Amino acid sequence: MKEIKAYNKAAQALADKFTKTYFEEPDSWWVGEEIGGVFYVNDMFFSVGRIKEALELKATQEQLFEYYDLELERPDGVGYNFKNFVKYGKNKMEKIITK
Repeated sequence: MKEIKAYNKAAQALADKFTKTYFEEPDSWWVGEEIGGVFYVNDMFFSVGRIKEALELKATQEQLFEYYDLELERPDGVGYNFKNFVKYGKNKMEKIITK
């Protein structure tokens, strides 16, 4: 099906851009060889949604990694989304959720 081929091509292009943008020496692959699903890179796992969002927001490597760590540290949820984290910063968002 041509739509699936187009999706796979686009997802792979996003993953390639993501690894070039955020990782110096990426060791990466699609988990379960499922293009467009979960992407593994250097002991980290990202959804195609987060890959797209990071690129759209022009997040820094520091922001991407810091938010990733927050998600691991807080399995019940960070309390704010990645977009607001990038836009306003951790300190401001932490103040908002602790009010």
